[in-house]
Amino acid sequence: MLLSALKTKAVQFYLHRVITSGGKVSLYVQQFLKSKKKKTETLTISVIDEATGKEDKFPIRFIRGPKDSEGKPIVFTTKLIGERYTRRSLLKLYLERWTVETLYGWVKTRLNVEHFHARSYNGVMQEIFANLLVISMTALVWATTICFFGRKPSKIVPGFKNTVEVVRRHFFDAIDTKITGRC
Repeated sequence: MLLSALKTKAVQFYLHRVITSGGKVSLYVQQFLKSKKKKTETLTISVIDEATGKEDKFPIRFIRGPKDSEGKPIVFTTKLIGERYTRRSLLKLYLERWTVETLYGWVKTRLNVEHFHARSYNGVMQEIFANLLVISMTALVWATTICFFGRKPSKIVPGFKNTVEVVRRHFFDAIDTKITGRC
């Protein structure tokens, strides 16, 4: 099945961060990490279809990124090969993607987005948009609080998680005083 997916005429590109430490590092990544001088390298990967036993080869580009917060090397793989795709532009692309991934992870953990109450597409979409509304309102309250008290974000500021709880507790107060009778 993997082999047939690789052979399809539809072109699919990816930029993926791979594991570089621990017991599950692929041999290709280990080989690339050993060549410490190279910042990018294209290797030919062999895949064998288990059903037919047929082997197919395809190129994958390995890109050495910066070290992570623990000092471990970061390696990316991609199908984007050629002079058109510079190492710097691909690292920049991943950084932009990482911002989205970080936001998604934050939303998942703080707002528990993976556990939907709704079962229909429209219901799930309403829950997602409601959570995005809470995030937007929280960001507004958080930024307003920082400005009101004259704090700089580099100094001590209110926690975003606590701000989410404040927004949730006082949501109806903010949109309609008739519901709670409070302002």
